[in-house]
Amino acid sequence: MPVYKYKPEFVSKVIECKTERLTDSIEARYCLSIKLNNSLDSSFVYIMLNPSIAGRDVSDLTINKLCKFSHTLNEVGTIHIANLYPFYETNSTMLSSLIKNLQHENKNLFDTVMATNRQVLSSLVRNSKKVVLAWGDCPDSFDRQFHIKQCNDFMLLLKEANQNQVYVIKTHFDKLLTVKNSPRHPSRPMLKGLEPYNECS
Repeated sequence: MPVYKYKPEFVSKVIECKTERLTDSIEARYCLSIKLNNSLDSSFVYIMLNPSIAGRDVSDLTINKLCKFSHTLNEVGTIHIANLYPFYETNSTMLSSLIKNLQHENKNLFDTVMATNRQVLSSLVRNSKKVVLAWGDCPDSFDRQFHIKQCNDFMLLLKEANQNQVYVIKTHFDKLLTVKNSPRHPSRPMLKGLEPYNECS
């Protein structure tokens, strides 16, 4: 697997990488905060599905793409990357089995991790200028009802925080959202800008 580094033309430094080792094989990342290479003070938070590999010293393709995109917007100084599910897993199709196994082996730990993740999300949402939804469609083999609940819980969290600056990424596709009405994940499409979120877009 190739190793990706943060690109200094877009990134000044990684401010914070809040992680927790849960088991021998499972690690969580609650938040990755990156200062862009500019003098702006405002912050955005991107909400994606789950972390891949990026951390304090190593990036990944999606995070590098988001850093470049955010830098070119020329309106944000710091980006925070958080997730509906904080569990590191590069292959999103394997995320479902990881979650099921952890729930089965240690439900208390799973519930505690998800509660911590919600607290982090709440703080980021309250303190960011814009919230960008970017989690994509529910992965194949995933518990769809569980995923819908997580999405709905996050939308409720936005309301609780009185945060109405909610956006999605405008891509090269004609339709703002996916066919399944999800906010587009930034990994594959060409990123063109941010548009206000509307469930019917």
